[in-house]
Amino acid sequence: PPVQPPHRKNYADSKVTIVCIAKRVLDSEAGRVLRYHDSNGERMIVTQRGVFAWNPDDDVLETLYNSHTQWTCAAFGGEAREGLVCGQADGDLSVLQLRGRGMQTLSGHNGAICSLAMNQNTVASGGSDGSVRLWNTTSGSSATVFQSLESVTALEFSPQSDVLAAAFDSGTLRVWKLLPSPEYSREPPQTQWEWQLARHHLWIKALAVAPGGNALASGGYDATVRIWALRTGHEMQSFALPHSVSSLAFAPDNRTLCGASERQIFLWDSWTGQPIANFAVPQAVDALHFGADALLTVAAGREIGLWRVL
Repeated sequence: PPVQPPHRKNYADSKVTIVCIAKRVLDSEAGRVLRYHDSNGERMIVTQRGVFAWNPDDDVLETLYNSHTQWTCAAFGGEAREGLVCGQADGDLSVLQLRGRGMQTLSGHNGAICSLAMNQNTVASGGSDGSVRLWNTTSGSSATVFQSLESVTALEFSPQSDVLAAAFDSGTLRVWKLLPSPEYSREPPQTQWEWQLARHHLWIKALAVAPGGNALASGGYDATVRIWALRTGHEMQSFALPHSVSSLAFAPDNRTLCGASERQIFLWDSWTGQPIANFAVPQAVDALHFGADALLTVAAGREIGLWRVL
């Protein structure tokens, strides 16, 4: 079907109040923030050079790990201190067990790691070599899911762990179903092709899967956000933004979608397509995260901010 033009939304009538309740600027040695995660009350920050635990109530920052190499991307899987994977420019992956202070190195890509996703002991990695790989972190074994001439720019697992979505610098989306693995398997899960679409005109920078596993949001350098039915690829909503999209995140209500476009942040009702609110921040946004407490975390450069939407 033809590409539907994205809709420009009017936020002028929004009655929502957005308040910043905590903020932290990291030291320059840490580098910019790559990923933020919270679970069971722990708030974890991954930067280009390390991993930190942050308590915003008293603004205490604990260093959990310092990296001797610069990381390019990161992903958490499960509990905050139980699983973390970080990618490097040389194509290696570092799997960290922060509670036990252990680290495992996985090698297989022939170029920089551009994107990662993690779900317990399964890691998906995408690189500048055009490959999407799945890893079993227990054994270190891997399998190539897809090989192309395009860089892999974003990856996401569904919350139910049965779908993997991948985005490419051509503007293409590809989705695979993950087949159940035998109990105690030491191999990565096998995959089954589901659907592919090329609706974005430029590089896709961000993906987000709704907590209910029903919807996939994508956004990128063509300054559009599109929402798809995860299982079928049917386009349900689209939004036009003033600049390229750097990050997306769904709220725990399975309905509210947040997107960042340079120094602006937008919230929409993903079911109806109606705007909820927008607000500006001092720096261009690198990453967004909605926690189980419905607080929105905004990472921009070396700064982390916690926002409450009222």
